[in-house]
Amino acid sequence: MDRVNDERLIWALRCSSSPMPDDSECKTCPYCVTETWREEEIRSCDCDKIGMDAAERLEELTGATKGAGDTSG
Repeated sequence: MDRVNDERLIWALRCSSSPMPDDSECKTCPYCVTETWREEEIRSCDCDKIGMDAAERLEELTGATKGAGDTSG
């Protein structure tokens, strides 16, 4: 996926964190994922991708080093 603009990323962060009255906006969202569950197609947000893209953008804006806050190792 190509990098999305800041406005779209902000919209995706908000959308993925709130109830959706309908999924009309999902059709054009680069973070929309369609999955089949029990023979039914379900649309949802790729929250992992949204979070990673948001973190990358924050790093760009703040000059932070990738993984600087990583305490896993």
